[in-house]
Amino acid sequence: MYGEWLEVRDMFKDILSNSPDKVIEMIKKDKFVPCVSVGPLESWINPLKYSIFGEVGYTVWGFDGSTSGTSFYNRIMEKYVENQSRKQSKGDKWRPKLDDLIVSIIYIKKIGVVGLGVVTDINIDPFRNFKGWAEEIDTDSEASRYWIMRVRMKVIWLHEDVRRALQKALNSGFNLMSELEGKELGARTLWQSYKCGDVPDNLDSNRLFVHSQCNRGSNLGNPKEGGYDTLKQLIKCIIEKDELGVKETYDFYSKLMSSKVQVSIPKVETPMNVESVDQLKLIDCGKGSIKDVEALSNKFFVYTQRREDFFKLLASSAMIHNVLLIGPPGTGKTSMAISIVDALTGKNSECYEIATANALWFRRNLVGGESLQKGEVSWTSGILIRAYNKAVRVTKGNYYVIIDEINRADVDKAFGEILTLMSDVGNTSAGKKILDEIEREIRKFGDENSDKLDDDAKQFLRNLKSLGEKRDEPLKRIRFIATMNEVDANNLFPIGEALARRFLVFRIPYPCVTDDVKMFLGSEEFSTMKKIEIVTKVVSEEVNALRKEFGCDKLKEKKREEKMNFNISPASVKLALSLLKQIVEDNDDESSIRKKFLDALESSLGTTDERILKKFIKYKTQRLRNSQQLAPS
Repeated sequence: MYGEWLEVRDMFKDILSNSPDKVIEMIKKDKFVPCVSVGPLESWINPLKYSIFGEVGYTVWGFDGSTSGTSFYNRIMEKYVENQSRKQSKGDKWRPKLDDLIVSIIYIKKIGVVGLGVVTDINIDPFRNFKGWAEEIDTDSEASRYWIMRVRMKVIWLHEDVRRALQKALNSGFNLMSELEGKELGARTLWQSYKCGDVPDNLDSNRLFVHSQCNRGSNLGNPKEGGYDTLKQLIKCIIEKDELGVKETYDFYSKLMSSKVQVSIPKVETPMNVESVDQLKLIDCGKGSIKDVEALSNKFFVYTQRREDFFKLLASSAMIHNVLLIGPPGTGKTSMAISIVDALTGKNSECYEIATANALWFRRNLVGGESLQKGEVSWTSGILIRAYNKAVRVTKGNYYVIIDEINRADVDKAFGEILTLMSDVGNTSAGKKILDEIEREIRKFGDENSDKLDDDAKQFLRNLKSLGEKRDEPLKRIRFIATMNEVDANNLFPIGEALARRFLVFRIPYPCVTDDVKMFLGSEEFSTMKKIEIVTKVVSEEVNALRKEFGCDKLKEKKREEKMNFNISPASVKLALSLLKQIVEDNDDESSIRKKFLDALESSLGTTDERILKKFIKYKTQRLRNSQQLAPS
């Protein structure tokens, strides 16, 4: 770490030499205290690389200021530092000493005991972070983690499988993750293979290997379980029964230091912001309620007898299944979908993703697939993988995927296995199989540390590994809310029964009444509208007449199919009212307000269809002419 600027003191030279003899001697004489440094494979990859490409033969482990780091600090001060009390005026003086070694087990979760290291020093470094660990920085959370305390260890023993993996990785471009995955080096396995004696009852205790610790005596682990003695016995047994492995570990690093062969240093892997699923920043997507969705009945107009009941049913549906909102343009489908999700999740933007479908969508957009990045083929994740990663973090409620204008995509071409997952909401019998297939597909491009995978794919693989047999659980927390434009259906892709059966379908038609006008003008948004009584009368009359003109006339029901598939939508009415609010003056009368509203409505129709526009203009011209003729002279 410091190159030639630091020199080993005489009393420690035998410990830090290229010979393990002194270390073996002290451990055999019980001149050591046991510790354990615990973490997932993702967090140990770069420290193991550091032992080869950083300081050869040394590794590091970090702490965020928890009691784990404090326990290592206390043991170093106790075993390596002598505090000589002098006269009070002169103060205390520190001197180095060597009574016992501090030996830490290097323990990788889901793999086991991979090595041993003599703890040599501890560095409290607020200025810099070891590049091999990501810091979890969230200014709004108390869960921020900074690896300010860093312990350094001289590696004295690596399991034979680990040494072999390191050597193989050196010879093959250093893909260490794939070399170590799947190893089974549990403490019990080692204890039995080295014939350390009767297996202690607490050897499999989660307390021993749940987190890093270096406590004194029986305080390590559960005092009643005698964790300190068990770990000390395990370390001593490994050294005594695999003394050859200790020497081969020293030889492995010595050859690296003396070798004249230049080994290309691999890039420090950019670590994920988490070590495992347990340490992910959790998301509460259940802060809202059905009543919050019911309140939307005052915001959105739906042509139904009781809007409150409609929204209550819609909220319940979105909580337990996928929802499809079908209707013509301007009926508020997209805004309604977003508002429903906001109401259910407490307006937590981490609880949903919005995507607008298009004709170019393929499976790559929905699930993921290969793409060309900087001239190389790599994997790019789609909506499903991103949703899965978020759903892993959801503690309450659901994660929602909002797909706007779903019929703009070719469903058969784009959705693939998502159709199967959507049909199995809450009972993902097919979930594991599909996740396994996607995992195999991704791993053809690389592992969790490959540059050929995007960050979402890397996190996806980590999540699958961490969850194990429960990997399908996040699928139960994913809901799809889609919108479909029925007016342009002839020009878009058809939505067949296969997809429709995956949704609870809600139709939002054009209204044939003027209740939406009354609702809008009665809201707080328009409470300051000038000439409100005249505006209410004029707008109600015009909207009613126009809706009949465009197809709502019950007397012409037989001819309705012959009319244009268009009408005056609530969205157009509301936008026109917003414009009208800005231009109505105190001296306006009914005639002038009528003209201003029809002018505002014309620009708010949301169509460029010449037939519709000509029909509207013809209507407006006739209405304004009649209005002028009826106006008092």
